[in-house]
Amino acid sequence: MTVDLEGTARAGGGLFLSARDFARLGDLIRRGGARDGKQIIPADWIRDTTTGGSRHAWTTGNFAPWLPSGYYRNQWYQTGNADGAFFALGIHGQWLFVNPRADLVIVKFSSQPNPVDDGLKQMNMALFDAIAEIAG
Repeated sequence: MTVDLEGTARAGGGLFLSARDFARLGDLIRRGGARDGKQIIPADWIRDTTTGGSRHAWTTGNFAPWLPSGYYRNQWYQTGNADGAFFALGIHGQWLFVNPRADLVIVKFSSQPNPVDDGLKQMNMALFDAIAEIAG
């Protein structure tokens, strides 16, 4: 939640996190919502978020061209690849990418000129997949 210049609450998008804390969030989700034996986020919500979503809605929507095997659920994108990778994506190139098979979490902060750029999204996905291949 942010506030305007007068201090009034303003609902809008965005998180304000350091890269380290953002990575911790990704790792928590990668671990099914649990840390140190304590369930922080309900496992059912994590499972629904990382595997749910409507394939039909995705393929008939306007995002399918840049992520052909993808799905979307609860502000998270699923790659549809065999690794079960998923990610959160913000405007201007902010990423939280999680690859469970490779035990990998990638945080990428950016300042790309356009808020949305499908070509850059595809390049980033290729980069993350290459890193996962090396790490896994």
